[in-house]
Amino acid sequence: PCRSSTSTPTVRLRPNTRDKQRSRKPRRSSPATSFLPGTFAFSIGGYGREGHEANFEGGELWYRTGSFGEDRQEKLIHKPEKSQWGRFWRAIESAGVWAWEGNYVTPYVLDGTDWSLQLRFDRRSVISGGSNGYPGGDGPEYSRASSFAKFLQALQQLTGLAELG
Repeated sequence: PCRSSTSTPTVRLRPNTRDKQRSRKPRRSSPATSFLPGTFAFSIGGYGREGHEANFEGGELWYRTGSFGEDRQEKLIHKPEKSQWGRFWRAIESAGVWAWEGNYVTPYVLDGTDWSLQLRFDRRSVISGGSNGYPGGDGPEYSRASSFAKFLQALQQLTGLAELG
């Protein structure tokens, strides 16, 4: 066997950083709308009294009001800012809304108040409602310290509407 006395130079190859960057999976950055709800629909009212609805549609909060069986008046509330939504989501968390049961009913109470909530945000959701019964309430009544009252307060702050609930 013949051996050469010349040594083979060591060549270090630099990785092609452009190819590496192309093949790297892009980071998942939170989109500019990550503070917006996926679903938001709340209604409250009853027979013989005015009903209220707040819905998030097309990036805007809409409010409808009217009595049972009448055409409801509709108006755009506004587009809450990111900071307003942030306060709302923190209040929802604090009030325990994500843990609400599906249905709150006080039997044998007629002509009272019905309400419903559908809410989805950041992989969490709740669908709840009631007929004369409320989360944290006692029968057809709820205190200002109840989970339901805290939710209404957060919703009023988000929408600027005093007449909800």
